[in-house]
Amino acid sequence: MNALARQRNNVTSQSSYKLMPLYSVLTNAPIEDFPKSVSQFRKLPNQTVLQILQELDDPFHQPNYDTASRRGRLAMLIGIRSSDGPVLHPLANAAGAGDASDDGDDGDSGDDDDDDDDDDDGGA
Repeated sequence: MNALARQRNNVTSQSSYKLMPLYSVLTNAPIEDFPKSVSQFRKLPNQTVLQILQELDDPFHQPNYDTASRRGRLAMLIGIRSSDGPVLHPLANAAGAGDASDDGDDGDSGDDDDDDDDDDDGGA
């Protein structure tokens, strides 16, 4: 049911667009205080964002996530799109970029130094 709502909600990011509510995985009922429009979503109090994430049993309801991350995660779960495309999880881009740059830096600098040392030792 939530996949269908997410797909339908993914159509637009217009403030007046009516959102199809998600269902609680805990009660299998529509989530209380679910925003009726994108405009209402943007005005949701932080406590309501946290409550909805709890109803979805999403890990972002835990205290180690900040408010912006929770709000971005909820937008993604609802299916709200920005004008540039779907709202992405805020930590997904940071984690991906960090992994790629860490791997490249470690591999390149370590291999170059080791190759030069091996050549010098082998020739002596």
